[in-house]
Amino acid sequence: MRALLKLSLPVIYVAALCGCTTIAAYNEKAYENATSAKAEALILIGKSNQSYTSHEQEVNALKLDLSKASEFAKGIPKNDAVVSMYAIIMREDKNDLGSLYGVLTLWKEKNTLHAAFTQEITTKIGEEFDQLIQLEQGKNKF
Repeated sequence: MRALLKLSLPVIYVAALCGCTTIAAYNEKAYENATSAKAEALILIGKSNQSYTSHEQEVNALKLDLSKASEFAKGIPKNDAVVSMYAIIMREDKNDLGSLYGVLTLWKEKNTLHAAFTQEITTKIGEEFDQLIQLEQGKNKF
């Protein structure tokens, strides 16, 4: 009986840990969504010193990809932190230059952005995506 109890304790411990997680498990597709969106966003922001109208289709395609990624994230239980990060990235306030959509809204309004500004904002947007990617990487991979 004692031997059975000793063998059962590790199984019970692992089961208890799995049942008590407060964050979603690692999902490769979610990670790929985040890294792909970052790459697309930074390339597009790099073009913001050019006419918005000449890149409007790319902007719309990126927004669609981000909407899909956000919806995918919402469908994963215990994924509130990731869903919140997507909400920050997708906030359309042109005064919020930490938000990708804020930058895209400003670009649309101004039609072109200065190259120096574009370089600065690329760093900020990259950091937002890095936080999202770190959240995805930090999930349990078992």
